[in-house]
Amino acid sequence: MIRKLFALGACVAWTLGALTTLASADTTLQRIANGDVVKVGFANEKPYSFKLPDGSLAGLDYELARAVFAKLGAGGVEGVAVQFGSLIPGLKAEHFDVIAAGLFIRPARCAEIAFAEPHIKIADAFLVQKGNPKNIHSLDDVVKNPDIKIATLQGSASIKTYEQLGIPDSQLSIFQDFSEDLFALKSGRVDIIGSTIFAANEIVQGDGGKTLERATPFLQPIIDGQPSVNYLGFGFRKEDADLVQKFNEALADFRKDAGYRQILAKYSVTEADVPPRDVKLSDLCK
Repeated sequence: MIRKLFALGACVAWTLGALTTLASADTTLQRIANGDVVKVGFANEKPYSFKLPDGSLAGLDYELARAVFAKLGAGGVEGVAVQFGSLIPGLKAEHFDVIAAGLFIRPARCAEIAFAEPHIKIADAFLVQKGNPKNIHSLDDVVKNPDIKIATLQGSASIKTYEQLGIPDSQLSIFQDFSEDLFALKSGRVDIIGSTIFAANEIVQGDGGKTLERATPFLQPIIDGQPSVNYLGFGFRKEDADLVQKFNEALADFRKDAGYRQILAKYSVTEADVPPRDVKLSDLCK
């Protein structure tokens, strides 16, 4: 009897183990289609994906992701807040399923993760202290004045841009979180924060224009003979190519919907900020 019970127990254990293995073998797309909640990684930066005071999530990327994944059958979208530099490592380690954080598409990032087709194009901007005390209106001004300090984030695409333009490491202050950037600027430890027009406008609005402003006018950096334009994309794991394809299709379909335009308008984004359809991920990743 004991042997039979042992054999039965072993059989049950094997069956449960096999079922677990089969369940874990489901792809991310299959899980979503079966109604699983999608976990999105974000860096708590306006206007892309951020927490509201009540703990709920908002933001352009968050709301677009929620709408598109609903079309794919997801049971909802849950946010996982991480530091900016941990977005790609966290995605690859399967701490979440997708990055929805205003992530710039860059060739080096394309080598690590898969991107959806670009959904927003956006120009650079500078945040400075009220009155722009060092009269900064371009990155060329930074190159010419070694006393100017720039705050940026660990893992930011801007670091490569600064390197290309000849700005030395001694002028960079690299932080883990955007709130640290803002504190450094307000306290005078740094003179500027490299940002985007959308994010800079949100921050100045939140500040009430009391301590910070956008540097205007601002001359866009020239990279490889062309003014710098950033393209944003949702990030996925390389093995989730089937999910990326379905996401692209669903997002393209959603762009025909009035709900899509409402989300853009909510975050002061216009149709002019949406890349034309001839701007392709394959070109941006070269």
